[in-house]
Amino acid sequence: MGKLPPLIAVLLASSTAGALAAAGNGVSTNAPAANPPARDAEPKDVDTIIIEGLNGESEMVQSLDEGITFYRRGVVVRYRDMELVATQVAFSENTGDIIADGSVRFRDERRAWTGEHLEYNYKTGLMKGENFSAGFSPYFLSGLQFDGDINAQTSTADDAFLTTDDVKNPSFRVRAKQFRVTAGKSVEAKNATIYLGNTPVFVLPYYKRTFTQHAAFWRVTPGYRSVFGPYLRSSYHFPLLTNMLAGVDIDLYQKRGIGVGPDIEWSDPKWGTGRFRYYYIHDNNPREDPFNHPIQDERQRINFSHQVTLRTNLTATVVMREQSDPYVVRDFFESEYHKDSQPKSFAEVNQHWSNWSLDFL
Repeated sequence: MGKLPPLIAVLLASSTAGALAAAGNGVSTNAPAANPPARDAEPKDVDTIIIEGLNGESEMVQSLDEGITFYRRGVVVRYRDMELVATQVAFSENTGDIIADGSVRFRDERRAWTGEHLEYNYKTGLMKGENFSAGFSPYFLSGLQFDGDINAQTSTADDAFLTTDDVKNPSFRVRAKQFRVTAGKSVEAKNATIYLGNTPVFVLPYYKRTFTQHAAFWRVTPGYRSVFGPYLRSSYHFPLLTNMLAGVDIDLYQKRGIGVGPDIEWSDPKWGTGRFRYYYIHDNNPREDPFNHPIQDERQRINFSHQVTLRTNLTATVVMREQSDPYVVRDFFESEYHKDSQPKSFAEVNQHWSNWSLDFL
């Protein structure tokens, strides 16, 4: 048993282990030529598994008979765009199997997955997990059993629920015996039950939602919260110009009133990208702030941002945020509030060089 070095290129380590195992079992190997032919160049694409210990207590143990390497007490595994973090990992280079246990976190460019047990084969792209939570933006899954094929971009989740709310207790969710996500484009389930909070409201023999967006579309999210009562958040999105998309938010709250506002995004290779958002609501029940001061009922917020590339590696950014009170974002845009509880306005110019950058604020 030895301490896990700060960085291990496992293909090299496991190849060495394989050679030792062969020698120990009396398996003969061909000796290399005395003067091997020179290679013109190294391969351009070399896929390598990288494994790092998370702390000074991390350990590595090799089983030469089984061809398996065990990593314990905190480990991170990286392959291409994949990153896996767990308390312990069993790795087999011969089969490509990676078995992770204990506070497992898996992520790549398409998904994020957490659970206590995960089996993943980096050669075939197959993965299987238990007691999991996963995100396939803009949807989130949580359930007992998960099976996926990363190469085919398909996955199934058993005894699971699906929601668009990235919170611990979602206001809207769909529960089913099994969900199937296909090619990152759609999710479907049979005998699905729709919940508002913890209350079942609909039972559907077949449920399907697509991830792709149409030229013009509605997005509707019903729900219930004690501070809102029953509510319906909706927005209509449509192309305004070739490089400009527009949307209109129309939110109905039984206890708070009606919230409305435009949402406009633009992108132009010459003039840059930006977004403008405005939201207004006459709040029927604004309540009080944390200092027991009443909050005004006329509530609004303005968000404007724009970034343009002036020349190579030189960019300018302008962000303007204005709100009627410090708590309007907390009350009606909770996910934004958790990311930035005190949004600021600023202007920035950034010049980037190969080894350093310079910012003006």
